[in-house]
Amino acid sequence: MERYQGDVPSEYKPRYNIAPGQKVLTITRAETQVSEAQFMEWGISTGMTSRVINARVESIHEKPLFRSLFQRHRCLIPASGYYEWKHEGSHKTPYYLSSATTRLISFAGLIRPSKEGDQIVILTTEANPPSSEIHDRKPVILNPPDEMRFLTDGEIIQIGAPLGMYEVSPRVNGIREDSPDLIIPWRSRSVQQAFGDIE
Repeated sequence: MERYQGDVPSEYKPRYNIAPGQKVLTITRAETQVSEAQFMEWGISTGMTSRVINARVESIHEKPLFRSLFQRHRCLIPASGYYEWKHEGSHKTPYYLSSATTRLISFAGLIRPSKEGDQIVILTTEANPPSSEIHDRKPVILNPPDEMRFLTDGEIIQIGAPLGMYEVSPRVNGIREDSPDLIIPWRSRSVQQAFGDIE
């Protein structure tokens, strides 16, 4: 409420593991320039087997769907951080990424209005170190002073400071897992065993 100067829906509760198809809290601007916080579905249904959950910021002006949404239907998706997975062969190691300079970050998003319920995609961009060590893409995270201007046709100005990251429990791979301990730094079982063998 303090960050975005708007009321949080009464059904809001902290979430620690959100998957495509689930509801996410979004921030939009009403015609009165007042911030509105509401829940929208993450991912655009296209009739295919999977949802479109991201849109590359480099190509949003080239694709008719995203071009029109970028012009008229923008949103912020507040978060304290996000997960990314490092692929090593068939093994995937989850990491949690967050900012050392602000408790809340805002992903830049686009809304597809629908009578059945509005759906959103998150804009992504090329990753920079250290997150590029685990994945070549990352969400577009807006610079806090420029968040509200983005909602009213402002340009995309991204946060400058690099994100911190650390490994977390593989429990986050289960979409039914949703508890605060998911974002606690985690040591692998092999490392724990190695420390346990020291006398």
